[in-house]
Parts: sequence; C-alpha cells; structure tokens
Amino acid sequence: MDGAGVLINAKYEERMRIKHLSMEPSLEGAKVQFEFEAHLIEITLPKFSSSNQAKPGDPYAEAEADVWDKHGQISNIHIYVLSVSVLALQFRLPVVAAKHPHINASLYTTEETRNLDEKSNHLYFLGRRAVDYFLRVVRWKTGLGLIALDAREDRASASGGRLFNLSHGGSFYSPAAGRTIVVPRRHRLTMKKWNDIVVALSAGLHPPIWNEFLMSAERRLDMNDLRAATIDLAIAAESKIRQFPGASRGARKNTISNIFANWTRFGFPATSRFPWFAQVKILFRVRNKLMHSGEDRDLQLVFCREAAAAVENLIVALS
Repeated sequence: MDGAGVLINAKYEERMRIKHLSMEPSLEGAKVQFEFEAHLIEITLPKFSSSNQAKPGDPYAEAEADVWDKHGQISNIHIYVLSVSVLALQFRLPVVAAKHPHINASLYTTEETRNLDEKSNHLYFLGRRAVDYFLRVVRWKTGLGLIALDAREDRASASGGRLFNLSHGGSFYSPAAGRTIVVPRRHRLTMKKWNDIVVALSAGLHPPIWNEFLMSAERRLDMNDLRAATIDLAIAAESKIRQFPGASRGARKNTISNIFANWTRFGFPATSRFPWFAQVKILFRVRNKLMHSGEDRDLQLVFCREAAAAVENLIVALS
C-alpha cells in the first residue's frame, strides 16, 4: 500500500457460450489450467445441480441433461457455457475500492476507469482466444469439427466479464459497455439469396478458397486474433490473384512481390482507380514480417480492419 493505492491479487472471469459439446456427469465442474500468451488460464465445465436445474429449452441454462439411463440416472449433459478465468493478475486500486465488497464505479477517477476499461478489454479478447485454442484442441481430440463458440441472439456471453478481488472474492470492476448486450452481427436471408444457396447446393458447388480464408479472417478478427487474421487475409488475396482468369502464365510462376512489381504487364487491371490497393501491398509486407520474425509494429486492429476491406475490394475487382 502506498499513496497511489493498494496492489491487489485479482482474476478475470467470463462465461462463454459454446455449441455441440456434452459431458458425462462425472465431469461436472471439472477444471483445467494452462499457460496461454504468458497468462495462466483456467477453464471450467458447468455444473448441473438439483438446485439450479433449468427447464428444457431455458435460454439461460448453462447445462442441460438430455440422456438418462434405464435406472433414471443422468448419463449425458449438454454443455451450453464454459467459464474462463485469467488468474494471477494484479491491479492497483484506491484503498477504498480495494476494500469495497462490490462494484462501485464512483470510487474510481476518470483516468482509473479508462485504465480499467483498457485492461478489461485486453482480458476479454485474451479469454476468447484462450477458449478458441481450448476448443481447437477439443475438436482435435474428439474429431468433431462442429464444436465452437456460440452466441444467443441477444448476447455473446453469459456474463459481461468481471474483475474479482481475491482478498474478499467480490467483483471490483465490470466493463461500462456491458458486453452481454452486444448483439452479434447477422445476415438477413432474402428469397433471392436463398435461391442462390439452393442452386449451389443442388449443383454440389463449394466456396472458392479465397472466400474460405476471408471468412476465417472475419472470425479471427472477432476475437482480436490479429496474427491469424492477417495470415488468412493474405492467403485469401493471393489465391484470388493467382486464379485471376486474365493473368498470364508468367504471373502464376512468380512470387507475389514480382507480381505486384509487374502488375499490369502480367494482365491485371490498372490499380490507379483502386485507392485501397496500397493496403493490399502492406498486408503482404506485414504477413511476411510475421512469417519471418513473428512480429510487426503495424499489426494493429485498425490495420487489420482496413486490410480486410481491401481484400474484399480486391476479390470484387478481380471477379
């Protein structure tokens, strides 16, 4: 404790919705801890206690029994929510706020609130990436590729993500925006779009490879996984460039840097009318830096958003 406040031990906690995963009753409340991005992560499976049994179809249920054996005992529990915690954290708080058992926003100055918001945002995305990594391992070990993060139409998680003071167990901060009320983006199907889907399915068509990687990049950006998003965007752009029907045979044999250097000579449309094209070149420079050294100072969220828009424009321009 000093004039600036008191240093407390803390943890971050979030409950995230998932789909296509169940467990046997013996796994209720099971925990796993692992190191991820220099942080200690704990993931906990839900409990299905008699005091907290939800009715079938309850949108707030964290778990639901769906199979009983011949003796009437539960033999399978469907998992709707995983809890993820970031452990071994430390925060410096005003003495009054550190001793207060509940959240009280009035105990923080504007600067302290801004700082806590920034740290909470960082931990929120860290938690999403950690759960994504956990589910990748689960898919690997179970062989079921459908297991993934999920979202209700009115909330992406079962809690907004709070910071807990381990000295008394009370939560001392929650994000001001209230993440539980953020509605996930969605696309409204029209009859025309539905008919396009029916035609494609009936013909046995598959999405082009650049679209697959562009969609993967969108999912990565949603959890602030900027490295994976950048690599996916670059693959999407390169696959579209190399499959451009108007490109000469020489373009398909050259490196991407040589293609850019001889763009029009290789048969691609002039870029003078494409103000976003410079961003595509920057995308490949950042991708190469990541592949060679693992880091790049331009790897920021705003860059990735601009790069994603540029790749979308490139796909349209070369279609």
